Order: sequence, then structure tokens, then C-alpha cells
Amino acid sequence: MPSAGVLKGLEIWGGVLGALLSCYALVQWRGVLRRGGLQFSLLPLLAGAIADAMYFAAWVATLHALAAEAGSHGLTLPPAIAEEHIIRAFVVSSISLKAIKAAWVNWRQCRCDIFFLDWSEYNPPIKGEYDHNLWKTMMVAREWSSMQTKRRANPGLTVALALVILHLLAPWQLSLPNSPSYTWAVGTLAWWAAYAPVLLAQWAWDRIVGSPTLGIARVCDGVGLSLLVFQEELYAHYVHGRNNGSPDAKTMSGPLEACRVVCAPQLRNVYKQLATAGLGAMDEHETRQALLSRFLAAFFERALDGLSWVASERTVMERLLDVELVAREAGNTSALLYDPDSMPSCFALSWWGEEWTLATLDAMLFGCILLVTKDWLLAALVTLAVWQIAKQLRAWFGDKNLKQHIGIGDIL
Repeated sequence: MPSAGVLKGLEIWGGVLGALLSCYALVQWRGVLRRGGLQFSLLPLLAGAIADAMYFAAWVATLHALAAEAGSHGLTLPPAIAEEHIIRAFVVSSISLKAIKAAWVNWRQCRCDIFFLDWSEYNPPIKGEYDHNLWKTMMVAREWSSMQTKRRANPGLTVALALVILHLLAPWQLSLPNSPSYTWAVGTLAWWAAYAPVLLAQWAWDRIVGSPTLGIARVCDGVGLSLLVFQEELYAHYVHGRNNGSPDAKTMSGPLEACRVVCAPQLRNVYKQLATAGLGAMDEHETRQALLSRFLAAFFERALDGLSWVASERTVMERLLDVELVAREAGNTSALLYDPDSMPSCFALSWWGEEWTLATLDAMLFGCILLVTKDWLLAALVTLAVWQIAKQLRAWFGDKNLKQHIGIGDIL
């Protein structure tokens, strides 16, 4: 191994990773603005990118220094005091910035507009009809609620496996110098060595048994009710339900059954007018929601006068980077974007679609506690506690948002 100090490694890896991830954050921000999002979103996107750059730069630089010391000298020397302080600063700063990104993700997910389009209710609902079809909304709402905090890799299994790996590495760690940075680097290595097989095992299980994300499409198809979730002002996710009530209705099959909707500005302007118009002395919330639902259902079924839509497959780069690189919302034409796979894209607004942000936050928290205390068990307990608290808060705020949009008191 060539000789390498921690500071030199931080300069190299921090510069490379910082530049690449910052550019990616800017590309993401450009996509958010095209979708009608807020310019403020640049702050959390850059915070998440810088957090990843600092975290992985510090980890790789520390591992490189450890390997260089072990390979070049008979006695492995600890990092200098200044290097220890810099590594600690990088770790603490990375988790602070990542917490900003995670808070923004959860805030955005708990404020999205949700619509359940019941194809049997094209006319204004009469008394008793809404209650008669309430069970359909309840079934889809429960399925959607159950998936909001589901992760691709269970943090509990990751923590347990990481502790097992650290126990197996304990004899080797005894030969290392008493350095918090080296303890953190080895603990982080054990975490990612545990996370990778848990994620792969869950992926293989989903491929064999079936992904849990497919449940929402089956429920929508079974009850004849569609789900529409707005991610940004001009961007939504759609899951199509079977419509047997209108023989002349336009059907959607194949990838279009679970697609993304890039709304034309004119469509969104009409939506805003309907959302803010006065609707008389009736129950305003329920009536406005029913009116907006019929308006959106008309768009999907037969389109509106002066409006049209086209179907388009997302490019490989758009699927790989999870951004929209092509402007499709110009004029009066809305676009339905679809992917070759059948997973509904609406789970981009759940924890399932933010696995990287949450996985890195878990790893940073575990490593930060380990760096400060050098106690594996305490780091594991704190990580599990924070995960469960965040899960309960996310579920509560998500259900509250769902109740406000569909006008149902209890959905669970």
C-alpha cells in the first residue's frame, strides 16, 4: 500500500465525491423545478449530497490510512490528534446534513395531494351513495398506509447482522491501536457488510414471492378505484383501477396502468380554479374533493376539451438517475410516463422510494454513536430506537394527511 495520510485522502475523495454528488443534486433540483416544485428544495438536496460526500470520503480515507499503516510498518500507528478531530467533525457534520435531507423527504411525503378516483361516481354523489362505496376507499387507503414506512432492507436485521460481524472481528480489532477513528471505520465496514446481504436477500425474496408494492395495484384493480398522488405541482403518480361502469371509457393496459403524469400547465390551472372556487353551503371539504376527483377522472377517461395527453417511455438515464431530463409539460399536452417494469411509481412518495437516504442515515447514526462511545450495543440500540420513533411519526403524519384529503376519520 502506498503511504497515505487521512488529510490527503480527505482532500482527494472529498473533492471527487463532492463535485460528482453536488452536480447530481443540481440535476435533481432542475428536475424538481420542472415538476413544479419549490426552489427551496435545492437546500436539502445539496445537504444530502454533501453529507454523502463527507461521510464516504472520511470512511475511505480512514480505511486507506489504516491499510497503509498495517502494510508498511510492523506496528500500526493511530491517526494524529488533528486527524482524529477532523474525522469526528466530518462524521458529525455528515449526519447533521443528512438529517436535513431526511426531514425534508418526510415533510414532502406527508403533504402530498392524494385522490381516490371511483369510476362508479361520475355524477355528483347523492346522499347514501358515498357511504355505500366507502369500503372501496377504505381498502385502498389501508393498503397505501401500510406501505408508507416499509423499507427495502429491514434495519433491525441489518443491526443484528452488523453486531455479529463486529463480534467476529473483535479479535482482529484488539490488535489495532486505541483509536476512535479506526473503531468507527471498522464499525462502518461491518454495517455495510451487513446491509448488502440483507438488501440482496430481500430483493431475491421479492422476486420469488412478489414485491409488496404490487399489492396496491391489485387492490385498485379489484375494487375498481384508481389512486393518484401528486409529488409536485405538475407531477403525479397514477395507479389505474378497473372500470366496468362505463363501456365507452378509455382503458389503460400494460405499463400505463402504473404511470407518472406530467401535467400541462393548463390542466393544473383548471385544477387550481376548482380547488379555490366557492361551493356553497354544503360540506365544503367533501364536495370540493369530489369535484376535483371527477375532474381528474375525466382527464384520464376521456380528456377535457382543449386538453390532450401522450404516452412516453422514460429514457434509460431518467430511470437510472430518477430524474426527468426531457421537458414534456409544454403547451396543453400532458404526458403519461411509464417504465418497462410493473412497480407503481407512487412509492417514490414513501420510505420504499427513499431507501438510499434512510439507509445512509442509519449508517451515519450507527457510526456516529460508535465513534463517540466506542460501544457497539449502545450504537445498535440508539439506531433501532431512532428508526422506530421516526417510523411512528411518519405513519402518524402520513395517516393524518390521508384523512384530510379523503375525508375519512379512521382508515386503519
